[in-house]
This record gives sequence, structure tokens and C-alpha cells, in this order.
Amino acid sequence: MVMAIVGRSPAHWPIVRRVFLAFRERVSRVCCIDAIRSAMKQPKSAIPAKRASKGPRGKRTPPQSRQYAVADLERARDRVEAAKRRIDNDHTSNPSRARAGLERAQQELHIIESQLRLRGLLE
Repeated sequence: MVMAIVGRSPAHWPIVRRVFLAFRERVSRVCCIDAIRSAMKQPKSAIPAKRASKGPRGKRTPPQSRQYAVADLERARDRVEAAKRRIDNDHTSNPSRARAGLERAQQELHIIESQLRLRGLLE
């Protein structure tokens, strides 16, 4: 029997090897496809698991109004003057383009002045 295996000519070995590799590849493909199919067949839960609650929500506290100083008043006046200069130097066809910046600066100035008057820091 040993003589029969040794006595075979090595010429057919590449053919046997190719057949074996083709068979192995086909088997691995079938295994991969079976694995994918079995994963797809697994039952999914209808309702996902709930996470642990973090506890009750706290009430949202409104933000505190800012405490302005006299230096903030000077900065706001400078911003109003700068916005007026921008309007004077604006030569576009849309006259209300820079007016929004001026109105915002004037509103901020008014808020700062009224708060400083309430606190007695401004006459």
C-alpha cells in the first residue's frame, strides 16, 4: 500500500491540489452564507431595552441679569457712535442695512443706563 502512494507520479499533484482548494473555497463560502443567514433569522425584540432613568429633572432657573458697571456704559456709548459712523459711511442702495446694528447698540445702551440709574450709580 505504501508502494502505491509512493509509486504514483507527481504529475497529477497540481490537479489534486487545485481541486482541493476549489472545494475548500466553496465550503468556506457556504459557511459564511450560512452564518449570515442565521444571524438574519435571529429574532429581534419588538421593544428595545430601556435605559436606567437619571432621576427627576430639576427646574430651570432663569438667568440672572448682568450687573453692569460704568465702564460698560462707556463701551456701549462707543458702540453707538461707531454704528452711527458706519451708517454715515455706508454708500449702498439699501439704507436700512446698517440700521439694525445701530438699533441694537442703542437698546444695549438704554438697558445699561436704566440699570445704573436703579442702582444709584448714574444721575
